[in-house]
Amino acid sequence: MNRQSIELKLKLYEIEELLIPHQFLRFSKSVIGNVDQIARFEVSFNGNLCVHFKTGSKEYVSRAYVAQLKQKLIWGDSKDGN
Repeated sequence: MNRQSIELKLKLYEIEELLIPHQFLRFSKSVIGNVDQIARFEVSFNGNLCVHFKTGSKEYVSRAYVAQLKQKLIWGDSKDGN
């Protein structure tokens, strides 16, 4: 597993704006993830959505970001599916 850490002097929303065109999406207030690297999803008993990545790591998606993730997975970059 190739784990890499990068330190940036930008705010998370600034990084998000730079990465959105490259298949990255906000998962929570503190996490941005690469949609292309998702291996599977798991819904926990309390309704939280857990994303498992191909690297073996996992992150939880906040309820506020689930709809956005679902739309990205279904429609890709297009908001209306065209």
